[in-house]
Amino acid sequence: MSMKLKSISLGQHASVLASRDTGRTIGAALADALRESSLLLDFTGVEVVTPPFLDEVLRAVHGSLSRQEPTRVLIVSGLNEDVRETLAIVLERAHMMLGSLDEDQLELLGGPEHLRTTLTEAASLGHPFDAPAIAERLKLKLPNVNARLTALVKAGVLVRERDPHAGRGIKYTYDVPSPEDIAETEDLTRLVAAIS
Repeated sequence: MSMKLKSISLGQHASVLASRDTGRTIGAALADALRESSLLLDFTGVEVVTPPFLDEVLRAVHGSLSRQEPTRVLIVSGLNEDVRETLAIVLERAHMMLGSLDEDQLELLGGPEHLRTTLTEAASLGHPFDAPAIAERLKLKLPNVNARLTALVKAGVLVRERDPHAGRGIKYTYDVPSPEDIAETEDLTRLVAAIS
C-alpha cells in the first residue's frame, strides 16, 4: 500500500488566517487538491487562525474526504499552541477529528479517547496492518476494532484497501501516514489561483 502526501504550507500564505471568505476559498482549493492526493497541511509560520476560517476549511475538506475512496488522508503539522487550541475547539464543535503529525508522532485531534488509543497502536504497528493485529494489541473483539478503524478512515486519518489475497469474506489492510510519505510540496497560492 503506497501513500504519498502532498504538503501544503499555509504559513506561506499568511501568518494570520482569518475570515469565512478566505476559509471558503482555501477550503475549496484544498478539497480540489484532495481529489488528486492525500494532503499534509503545514501550519508552520501561522501565528493565529480564527474559528470561522477553520470551520470553512474543515467542512470543505471533510466533505471532499467523505466523497473519496478510503485511500486519502488529511493530516496537519506545524501547529503552535494557539493554533492547536483553536483547532481543537472547532473540531469539538463540529464533531470532527483530524490527524496531526509532528516530530514523527501521529496523534488524533478531536474524537474520543478510545479512537486516540487505537490510532496510537496503529501507528506503532508500522505499515501496513490489519484489524486482527490491532484487536490483539488492544485485547478487543474484532467487530469493535473494525468500527474504530472505520471511524478513523472516515476522519481521513487512515487509509484502507481491500486485501486481494483474502481467502474468504472481505478483509482490509490499513496504513497510517508517516514523515517518509511526504512526497512533494505544493504552493497554496497556485492552488487558490487554479480555482479562482
